[in-house]
Amino acid sequence: NSQVEQGQIHVQGIQPSTTKSKRPVVEEAQEICDESGSNSQVEQGRTHVKGLTRICTSKSPWTTCEKEAALKYFDQYLQKNTIPSLSEICDKIPHIDGLSSRSPTSIRLWLHNRLVKQRNFSPNSTPCRGSGSKPRWTNSMKEKLYKYFEHYLSNNTLPGSVECRQVIEQEPEYRTLTEAALKTAVANENKRIRKVYHV
Repeated sequence: NSQVEQGQIHVQGIQPSTTKSKRPVVEEAQEICDESGSNSQVEQGRTHVKGLTRICTSKSPWTTCEKEAALKYFDQYLQKNTIPSLSEICDKIPHIDGLSSRSPTSIRLWLHNRLVKQRNFSPNSTPCRGSGSKPRWTNSMKEKLYKYFEHYLSNNTLPGSVECRQVIEQEPEYRTLTEAALKTAVANENKRIRKVYHV
């Protein structure tokens, strides 16, 4: 019996475990599969727009095919000297194979830059004072700052990027602006108000 008991000890110095035996490997493997399956479902659920293959926008430079696809589907906006809203871009992306790796925001930014270049090289365009890439602010655009951002101008604060984006999509005159440009306009108007009225 002592020899049998000694034979049950596989490694010298290690006593037989008195705890319960581990679960079968099959059960553990099944749980791992279940967990990985649930994770894959979460990852799949993070796609923002149907038809996109990436969650984050590509950091690589735009290819010729991507530029041609963007011009093909959005040139009508550039011809009208404007750019589409994010919602309009989202509606078109599923039907554009060449832009599947680009996010709606990156597409809109590319179109904005394209429109700026188009204005700069247009013989009929009047260059603005200073940098030629900055759009000229009309009196109407300045008045609408108070329409949409009166609360921030009254309290010397700034709107968030989300609110700026919503205003850009809602207001056609702001379609050529980025969120950062609109936010800067509010900041500059805040400074002007404080300087004029010594607030």
